[in-house]
Amino acid sequence: MLTKTNLLILLGLLSATSCNMSDDYQDLGNNYQYIGEGGNLNYIIGNQSVYPKVIEFESDEKFIVLAQQPKYEEYKYLLGEELSNKYEIYAQYISDSVTLKKDYAKFNSHQIRESKPLYSLLKARGLTDKNMPEDWAVREVVADSILKTDSYYQDVFSRKVNYWIIDKESDRLYGPYNLAQFDNQCKLLKITLELNTKEPDRVEGKPSTHRPGSRRL
Repeated sequence: MLTKTNLLILLGLLSATSCNMSDDYQDLGNNYQYIGEGGNLNYIIGNQSVYPKVIEFESDEKFIVLAQQPKYEEYKYLLGEELSNKYEIYAQYISDSVTLKKDYAKFNSHQIRESKPLYSLLKARGLTDKNMPEDWAVREVVADSILKTDSYYQDVFSRKVNYWIIDKESDRLYGPYNLAQFDNQCKLLKITLELNTKEPDRVEGKPSTHRPGSRRL
């Protein structure tokens, strides 16, 4: 059985996804990192994440602003990893002692609530915590289904370029936005950071109607 200390170390490793092995790693503060692995695998991770391809970003003490060209295959791969990580976290939680459960729940109640329905869904699809090739296939199928059917991700892929804002202090994610929406939100939040990326022609789709921080899995 894992000790409390070892469990916290495990969670940190899962959320970091081996970030110091990347070609370009930048610490953006408040547990946020930019990971540049070459090609299309450029993304930002933390308590909120923006998956590939991040093409530009700026940050200060409070905010990260960024432009993203969404890439389906890379997005699917990282979403699958995220699903698997949440599954493993909840699987470990339910297998631990009552005392450790209470200690973990005291500090991570939101993560437990978020992981429980995903755990049930993925377990029903045959996912295990053994991280075998069969598990990789399951998480890829589930991630692919989510990207194709969830309105949030349909909106993400409706534009050639999305703009996002991360509030590092509140862990709040704003977006996906078109350029006009992004500029307006920056004014509302009094953000002075600027991006050089210009908005290309829009892919067919509807403008974003999601509230800040409304990302769903």
